[in-house]
Amino acid sequence: MAFQAPPQLAPFLDEYSSRLRISSASKILCFSSPLQDVVQPWCSSNLDSHSQPASLASISPTQAFNSTWSEPESQYTHIFAQLSSDLKTSVKMLKFLHFSLVWKGIAVVLPPQGGEGEVGGEKVDLAKLIELGGFEPGKVRVVDEGKGEVAFAMKWDLLSA
Repeated sequence: MAFQAPPQLAPFLDEYSSRLRISSASKILCFSSPLQDVVQPWCSSNLDSHSQPASLASISPTQAFNSTWSEPESQYTHIFAQLSSDLKTSVKMLKFLHFSLVWKGIAVVLPPQGGEGEVGGEKVDLAKLIELGGFEPGKVRVVDEGKGEVAFAMKWDLLSA
């Protein structure tokens, strides 16, 4: 399956950049190179040279959906991911994503390719699915960017509530 850059990501970055707080201290992981192909140029054109992220890496979708996770715990401030159309794989990926975020790190999650928002053959509530991955209920925000939904959530602990 060839992954393509989701059309709703760039408008989302433009509109919600202040809430994402990407800065020179940011360590960003993209769950596919097409996602990185949107995030990297956006950072280059919208952030000054002193505000560029400290790191911006991507992993292949097969590694992101693999049964073992090689990324360290609490490593990234921002993670951009696109869900799989398989429910079990999506929940597993969300748990890996949650594991690798630092406290108050931000996850940006897009529905599976095709824009239908179907996981496991059924239309899903994106916020509820992300909560299954370990994010705090009620702290997931889903916005419609005209070309599709985008969800973002912060990894919380008891002290940051």
